[in-house]
Amino acid sequence: MKGIKKLLGLALLGALAFGAYMYFHDTNGPELSFSPNAGYITRSTLLHLELEDKSGLKHASVVLTQGDNEFTLLDKEYPAETTSVHEVIELDPNLQDGPVEITINTTDRAYYHFGKGNSSDATYALTRDTRAPMVSVTSKAHNLNYGGAGLIAYTSSEPLIRSQTL
Repeated sequence: MKGIKKLLGLALLGALAFGAYMYFHDTNGPELSFSPNAGYITRSTLLHLELEDKSGLKHASVVLTQGDNEFTLLDKEYPAETTSVHEVIELDPNLQDGPVEITINTTDRAYYHFGKGNSSDATYALTRDTRAPMVSVTSKAHNLNYGGAGLIAYTSSEPLIRSQTL
């Protein structure tokens, strides 16, 4: 009888250790990578979202906020065996120019939080800009000779990321 109690106690202790391991072995949320994560976006900009988690991805959502308007760009549940995914997201062509905020929320399939899994959240501030800058030539004389050098001075209606002339 004493041997059975000892064996039962060891089995119970082993089950508790295994349960603790399963519960605590994945306490981190999914890893996420998002681009572009800063700067300007245009009509043709595609958003790229990469997610990865060893216990499996459960859900991902991407919400764009502009002023008082919210646009759900992605709201997706993943099959149980999905451990990594790359999503390409198109923007709504009816967005207005100006600041936008993109909020990403992801959840994995870990046992942590009593089966609810871990979550990762990220927020990115971008600027929607669909209008080309206006360039004005400010120099007066443009006499260029073959083989010579020249100079043209100009101003722009907004800050430029890159400026060049050909």
